[in-house]
Amino acid sequence: MRIHIKTKGFDMTPSIKEYTEAKVGELQKFVKSMSGDRNDTEGVNAFVEVGKTRGGQKKGDDLYMAEIQLHLPGTERIVVRVEDSSVHAAIDKARIEMKNRLNRHKGKKRAKFLRGASAWKQLTRINFLARRRNNQEQEFNDE
Repeated sequence: MRIHIKTKGFDMTPSIKEYTEAKVGELQKFVKSMSGDRNDTEGVNAFVEVGKTRGGQKKGDDLYMAEIQLHLPGTERIVVRVEDSSVHAAIDKARIEMKNRLNRHKGKKRAKFLRGASAWKQLTRINFLARRRNNQEQEFNDE
């Protein structure tokens, strides 16, 4: 998984960069569980934007924003945006929210597959009476 980090409104320190890479890197195990091939995370791109925003009239103090975009191969992108009073808390909350979205996406993908498999099973199902008739014809031919 390739992680691209962009900052907006403040300077990125090495400690914040390492923290961001570590937290976003933890999402790789959820991406691996979604794909059939366990080593197929080469095509996954993670775009992380960390920035400082104004709180506005009601919020007052400055807030920090963390946005994570995951571009999975073969699907649309998954985007999470979180604001909090500290950079680390915003990154943590964004990671947790992305983990939840990945699990939900995995469940939808699995349900769609099962829905297709059950439809195929119903199409190929042989009726009980048809099987009985085939068995009787086979017994008659054997005599």
